[in-house]
Amino acid sequence: KPRVLEIPLLELSAFKYKRNLFTSRIIFRVTKLNLIRDFPKSEQGEVKLKIKRKYKEEARRIESFVIYRVSELRLAEMDEDGEFDPM
Repeated sequence: KPRVLEIPLLELSAFKYKRNLFTSRIIFRVTKLNLIRDFPKSEQGEVKLKIKRKYKEEARRIESFVIYRVSELRLAEMDEDGEFDPM
């Protein structure tokens, strides 16, 4: 049974889908190491997940969604703090 790891989106410092000739991966980095301390093969706050070829399009969509949501949340956070003024 797969284990579930929940990471708040604002705790992601990087999230990327990388693909080369032979492998596809989602790579993400967190701001706090303790968020992934129990995750196998995590290294200095970074996790690399292998993606099967048949899921590469889904991985791209996930990357786009995560980046969009993180940006949206950070803008909302700045707006609450009075740091963001679009005009």
